[in-house]
Amino acid sequence: MKIINLKNKNICFTKETKEYKILTFRKDKMSVELEVKENGVLQKNEQMVFAHLPKKIKALLNPK
Repeated sequence: MKIINLKNKNICFTKETKEYKILTFRKDKMSVELEVKENGVLQKNEQMVFAHLPKKIKALLNPK
């Protein structure tokens, strides 16, 4: 299992009214753990599969 810590990279994107910050990238499951904020307030942490990320973010992570 390979988990890459990305907290210090500040990789963020916005979707609708929520801001997402990528915390970790799990290569074996091709998923990321995200910190979700709305209006600057932390709402929750959630998982998202790599395929659902915006193209610009996918290019930054480049899982190859």
